[in-house]
Amino acid sequence: MAMAIAGRTSSRAATPARRHRALAVIEPEVLLLDEPLSNLDAKLRVEMRTEIRQLQQQLRITAIYVTHDQEEALAISDRIAVMQGGRIEQIGTPETVYCAPATPFVAEFMGTTNLLSGTVAGSMATSCASASPAGVRRAGRRCAIQRAITFSLRPEMLRLLERGQRRRRAGRR
Repeated sequence: MAMAIAGRTSSRAATPARRHRALAVIEPEVLLLDEPLSNLDAKLRVEMRTEIRQLQQQLRITAIYVTHDQEEALAISDRIAVMQGGRIEQIGTPETVYCAPATPFVAEFMGTTNLLSGTVAGSMATSCASASPAGVRRAGRRCAIQRAITFSLRPEMLRLLERGQRRRRAGRR
């Protein structure tokens, strides 16, 4: 691949090794990457995000990675900040932001979900149960009884049981 600069052509394209050396020489404290993979095809995006992540960890550079691609954010991040209208809706680990979204916007933005509304029917020391037309659901935090809530139910969290089969509790195999 040739690169043209000010009318001159060079056969020295910016290979990954050259970019790596350039970052190592510059030694920035923070690296801002604003949609760096947006113009690449899907296969190359996956390869490049892996390379960016490895490079960032190897050089121990703090990177702020701006993307609208949720899969990319979940795969490459230590922490995610989800913003809406210039406001931060939630900051957390990829797992926390995906599995315990702080707002309905975050739940829907981070992937396929069903938002269900209900009313808190009972409370235990560490969690609450809500009643909705879909049944009773246990949430991960304490809630006030009779409080209206909305919760996110992701398709991959569901499992069909055969008649008479017992459900398995989280964390048990």
